[in-house]
Amino acid sequence: MKTKLFIDFDGTLFDTRHLKTDLFNTFGSMGFTEDQIELTYKKACEDYIYSPIEQLQLLQNFKKCDIQEVIEKIESLYKKVPDYLFKDTVDFLMNLNREKYEVSLLTLGDEEFQKKKVKSSGIEEYFDNIYYCRNQKWIFLKELVDLDEKFFIIDDRGDAMYEISKEFKNSIPIEINRSKEVLDIMEKPSPYDGLSIKNFEEATQYL
Repeated sequence: MKTKLFIDFDGTLFDTRHLKTDLFNTFGSMGFTEDQIELTYKKACEDYIYSPIEQLQLLQNFKKCDIQEVIEKIESLYKKVPDYLFKDTVDFLMNLNREKYEVSLLTLGDEEFQKKKVKSSGIEEYFDNIYYCRNQKWIFLKELVDLDEKFFIIDDRGDAMYEISKEFKNSIPIEINRSKEVLDIMEKPSPYDGLSIKNFEEATQYL
């Protein structure tokens, strides 16, 4: 039987910072200030289900703009998504041992937004399953694996890796830290001290 391997999207396969910068620039081009954009971004992230459309709606509280024009600009940004995959992403996915692993993408967030990013990235073909979840992953995973099942998960959120390691005693969580900067503003401090890697090359020593 194959071992399940779950891989996160944002901050793991995809450099979310680039798209975030593009989104902020788009909102700025419509006359919103940096403070307004930052404030509404944090607000839209509070439930872990960020959507640029929700942020746009929040920005309307400061001033009205042509919503359809902004949406069209946002839609055009998805064309850049393939360029924002981390350089080692495709090679890593292509070279995974498919006889050993059932490979699944597991991404938390607004389903429409996440689907657009994943579809635009061009990497859907490398996964046996793609799961979009609105619950925290240590909760959602209970629908996919047994509590005593051995499985791997690679994710950039240390707090999630910590909770998964507590819930699933035989799991092998691997935190990926591609930079010293914490990319997810919703990541909470945690005592996670398990496996940690900087890139996918390092992941191969554990898989």
